[in-house]
Amino acid sequence: MTLLGGASLGTTLFGLVAFLLRWQSNSTVMVAGSAACAVSLLAGVVLRSRYPRLDIYLEGLLIRFIVLGGLAFSLWFLFSGKPR
Repeated sequence: MTLLGGASLGTTLFGLVAFLLRWQSNSTVMVAGSAACAVSLLAGVVLRSRYPRLDIYLEGLLIRFIVLGGLAFSLWFLFSGKPR
């Protein structure tokens, strides 16, 4: 879960930075990051229900996935295809 979560959060943060700096293909990276956060969120929910002792660790990760993934998806949805 740590590797999957780190990779998805890293991709999402890179997409957000690319969006702010207006780099090329920033929307592709943001969509990939938000999709990876969604997959990580589902995996975290499944692990949290199966292993209740990981509650505290997974709760922090799930909040990060929701916030960063939601931010990346909403920015992509609002600003994709708009002129710069």
